[in-house]
Amino acid sequence: MGYIAGIFFVGHIVGAVILLLYGLVTDPIATILFVVVGIPAALLMVFLFFTGRYWLFRLLHRLGYVDGDWDGCWDWHLREK
Repeated sequence: MGYIAGIFFVGHIVGAVILLLYGLVTDPIATILFVVVGIPAALLMVFLFFTGRYWLFRLLHRLGYVDGDWDGCWDWHLREK
């Protein structure tokens, strides 16, 4: 099973490299901007998608706005001073 998955993984990498080389030949400025800005931005969005909710809960819990578990069982309450 691992060998077959490796074949598909290598195929995607080779395809991405071919597309990037084609982009460098046809439109180098847009391709360089995509590599420098687009790919890191996409990776940052994926990272924030998976960790942003936990960070938001920790912030709101520290400020006193929520209680409970961070995995969707938030108990909202008004903060009294």
